[in-house]
Amino acid sequence: MCLRQAYMELSYMELLFKEVNGNLQMCTFVRLFMKTIPTKTWWLQMVEKPGAMTIALPASFEVVGPIKPDAASYLKLYHAVGDKFNWVDRTLIPQDELIRLIQSDHTEIFVLQCNREPAGFVEFDITHPDETEMVYFGLCEAYTGRKIGFPFLLWAVDHAWKRPIRKVWLHTCDLDHPAALPVYQKAGFVIFKESIIEQPVPEDQSTGSSA
Repeated sequence: MCLRQAYMELSYMELLFKEVNGNLQMCTFVRLFMKTIPTKTWWLQMVEKPGAMTIALPASFEVVGPIKPDAASYLKLYHAVGDKFNWVDRTLIPQDELIRLIQSDHTEIFVLQCNREPAGFVEFDITHPDETEMVYFGLCEAYTGRKIGFPFLLWAVDHAWKRPIRKVWLHTCDLDHPAALPVYQKAGFVIFKESIIEQPVPEDQSTGSSA
């Protein structure tokens, strides 16, 4: 299955990798045209709604959504949050497919704003009726280190559990912010799988990540 076909049918982590005889293999497009580096990846899940652990966002912050952005607006936010962590996946697909994905009824996108300026976003895949994937979560660089991430994550977790689901899950890797894994665990997520995958990165990425 090529990348173009895969994105219409598979979730985020399945997009760039397909399973063949029990092993993950990169899509041919990525293998041929993108540099990759070995990346330690953790899959985490939460199988019951956590108890009350709400930390209010500062008064100047609010969560807006769900929104149905156009491709340009989405990619601007995607780059603002993810460039420093080598997010490239959503830049690899044709624009019409990206629009179809981000405007789908199965996708929920919420933007964290500070004085009406984007400060971060969270994106959910609600395709499956009994589970929610937190596909993307992060802050724009200007807002990191300001103790905003954890309250925003708690908001995201609380929102995810408003559906009658049995679990919320996500993944992170060692290209992410060093605090990402412990913050997810602090919020109640538990690792259920980890592996090394070949992660596509921009061509100017000169060194691999530490495992």
